Amino acid sequence: GILCPGVKGSCSLVFDTGTSIMTAPTSSASYIINHLDNQKEAPPLCYHLRDAHGSQHFCLERHEYTRGSQVQLMGLDVEAPKGPLYIAGDTWIEKYMTIFDHDNNRVGLALSASAPQN
Repeated sequence: GILCPGVKGSCSLVFDTGTSIMTAPTSSASYIINHLDNQKEAPPLCYHLRDAHGSQHFCLERHEYTRGSQVQLMGLDVEAPKGPLYIAGDTWIEKYMTIFDHDNNRVGLALSASAPQN
């Protein structure tokens, strides 16, 4: 897969319970949506997260990132220094339990108990 398509350099992922769908920089969102729409077999949509302990892959299957036939992703441009960034909203949180540890400035992630097991 392509990391941060259409974005030069690195990008950040923000977990936001107040955002109902996922967002990406407009150029990335357009690329991702066009790529997904042109596939006969819909591939998973994955975030590859890296921290000091290594990297993990968190994927959503097509039925998890669409409503009807609409991909639940929209373009949102956030300028530097905070951007570019992606927002994992409720579409993400339906599958992955997200724990916000404000005291230690970190986020914990786990497959939700209600998520379908593949």
